[in-house]
Amino acid sequence: GDGIDTIGVQRGSQYLLRNSNTAGVADISFIYGSPTDIGIMGDWNNDGIDTVGVFRDTIFFLRNSNTTGVGEINILYGNAGDLPVVGDRDGNGDDTVGFFRNGTFWLRR
Repeated sequence: GDGIDTIGVQRGSQYLLRNSNTAGVADISFIYGSPTDIGIMGDWNNDGIDTVGVFRDTIFFLRNSNTTGVGEINILYGNAGDLPVVGDRDGNGDDTVGFFRNGTFWLRR
């Protein structure tokens, strides 16, 4: 929530996040989703903090905290095999989901 994006690693369904862009052990560690999910990060609720989400088959499961739990926001969008993309496309401070398929981006606002 300090306005600086920092590094993290997804290993299966484990997330290891740092609060600085330096070497060292994870400051935050938790399990979320299934090992085959594609992990994403974004500010889903415009609180200034990026939190975890996953894309599984055709559904985005988004959390509002970097903790183990269930998706608080679930969005049916895309097809199995699509690549998820995240961004603040309208400058309002919250990130929205989209996907890339066969050379085309499909974006939501």
